[in-house]
Amino acid sequence: MYTQLNNDRVAFEFYQQAAEQGHPIAQCFVGTCYSDGTFVVKDDKKAVELFQKAANQGYSVAENNLAIYYYNGVGVEKNVYKAFELYQKAAIQGLASAQYNLGLCYQKGIGTEINYHKAVVSYQKAVEQGHVLAHHRLSVCYHLWYGMTRE
Repeated sequence: MYTQLNNDRVAFEFYQQAAEQGHPIAQCFVGTCYSDGTFVVKDDKKAVELFQKAANQGYSVAENNLAIYYYNGVGVEKNVYKAFELYQKAAIQGLASAQYNLGLCYQKGIGTEINYHKAVVSYQKAVEQGHVLAHHRLSVCYHLWYGMTRE
């Protein structure tokens, strides 16, 4: 156990060095460590900073993570419009979790107008990649959409 923990810390140091050199995947990984408090003291502002650097380079996982911070207003001022924009960027790149989150935005009117059709399209893209929660949301949208169009 000690050896594994020691190896993990060494790996983290390499990721940290790569993040400092501008590698977006490393920036996102280290940002996640700050977000979770793994190998470092939890620091949401530092996580946001690192996610932003990686998102600026178009890394979809970082865009989605940063959107979650904007949506919740943690480590950054709450901004659902910015969250929506970031979910869109990551979803366009095919990230299933971002497609799911974008579907939620369309379904609930978060940072955009309610649009059940666009919600269904977003959820369907996530479902096609095996996103489990999107399956449930897709059934909910069909029920809502069917009820809206039936009248």
